[in-house]
Amino acid sequence: MIEANRKLKDFMEEAGFSGVGLAKAVGVSPSYISQIVRRRRTLSAPTAKRICEVLGCTFKDIFQHPLVYKTRKEQEQERRKRLDNDYPKS
Repeated sequence: MIEANRKLKDFMEEAGFSGVGLAKAVGVSPSYISQIVRRRRTLSAPTAKRICEVLGCTFKDIFQHPLVYKTRKEQEQERRKRLDNDYPKS
């Protein structure tokens, strides 16, 4: 699953925006955009809407992704696989 910050970076690159350029177009500081990309700050709804307008995408394109629900049994199986990979039996 691709995280929102990676999607945001991808949309910025596609639209030809640097962090500074996007900040100017959206009307926020460059550090604000940087913090969003680095997941250090959360977005307000109006700012998220403005970013999407500037980048020509929808909110869902960047900020929403499907949740993956797993049963406890599936989680345990994945945990065991990771352990087996990290500590192979000799």
